[in-house]
Amino acid sequence: GATGVAEILLVNFADISFKSVSNGIATINLIGGAKAVLVESNKKGVNATEEIKTNDNAPTALTQAVTFTLYQGNTNGTLIVNQILNGTFLALVKTKAGRHRAYGYNYGLSVTAISEDLNANGGFTTITLSTSENVIGEMRLSITGENYGNLRTTAIVTES
Repeated sequence: GATGVAEILLVNFADISFKSVSNGIATINLIGGAKAVLVESNKKGVNATEEIKTNDNAPTALTQAVTFTLYQGNTNGTLIVNQILNGTFLALVKTKAGRHRAYGYNYGLSVTAISEDLNANGGFTTITLSTSENVIGEMRLSITGENYGNLRTTAIVTES
């Protein structure tokens, strides 16, 4: 079957007006005028991962992360990096198999790595957003294709 990430929608936590979970399915609504940012996966330039997070005095949870390559080396790419530096995001992932997942639902994902080497990899920037170490962790959640599609319809498109 198809593996990998087709695309992600990055949603700034400050732009969420409503979110809920029922039977493992998240529902997300944005405040009026807010838009998600669509990051399309070219040549496996986007990935999403989950790892177990064992806590001493709290339930076991997940550390979630999304990694993507920013191919824009221009001023727009600079603005994107600077906006991500201090933000907290929810990542909605569409897999190549057509599944939809929500990463960072409870605590959000924050930047944990930004790497750019102008002598390698075309001089592109790789960004990783992940669950903060000082929180309990996340649970695995899906999102309906309909909710994802509604958020994608108005999304801002960026190249990755």
